Amino acid sequence: MAPNEPFRVEVVVNNQGAAPAGFFWTGLYLNSQTPPVVSTPADHYQAVGKLGPGESALLVFDYLSYPDPGTYLLWAFADTEAQVSESNEDNNFGPPNGQTIVVSPPDLTIEALIPDKTQVAPNEPFDVDVVVKNQGAAAAGGFWLGLYKNSGSPPAAPSNPDLYAWVGGLEAGEARTVTFPGVSYADPGTYLMWALADTDARVVESNEDNNYGPPNGQPIEVVPPDLIIESMEPEKTNVAPN
Repeated sequence: MAPNEPFRVEVVVNNQGAAPAGFFWTGLYLNSQTPPVVSTPADHYQAVGKLGPGESALLVFDYLSYPDPGTYLLWAFADTEAQVSESNEDNNFGPPNGQTIVVSPPDLTIEALIPDKTQVAPNEPFDVDVVVKNQGAAAAGGFWLGLYKNSGSPPAAPSNPDLYAWVGGLEAGEARTVTFPGVSYADPGTYLMWALADTDARVVESNEDNNYGPPNGQPIEVVPPDLIIESMEPEKTNVAPN
């Protein structure tokens, strides 16, 4: 999941003893490298009124999230305050090895930039397809994709491209093709075209330095027309006056 991405956890607590258990608190620990013990402060609590022998209760912890990338170990613990006298006080945590949660941001990159022409006349329109991909492990929210018609070096965020397109979001591993129609150059010359994902750096990513492409830019040659007389064939080459 991504940083600050909300998720929910369902915890099933069971009384496997032969007698009923009265009121107790169940705690959820978002990150602990060792199993929690009695009186360890939990991140979230829910109360259980009572559980009969063999009875289970489903507890739902909503709107959880982790702010930072990393690997976390999630646990639950029944009877955090040791309010219930039990036959075994050492098996109240679970799962046995904790639940690993990986928080990894998205990673946007330009997979391809494909103009339908690389040599054009001044003011001749052409289309450019840009393939943008989220190669990260988490979904990316909406962002701006920019097309830079001429830059001697790769663009970086935040910056102002010549053309924009809004990308509504990309799931982990998803790629999308965005078309910029009617691109043109007014003057003859050789230009270096680039695309940049997330031009205003609104998406937190695992790598903020690989959002541009192609790696060396895409050359576009703008060549003016060049008129010549290719041939001239008179009907006659030997004629009388008038």
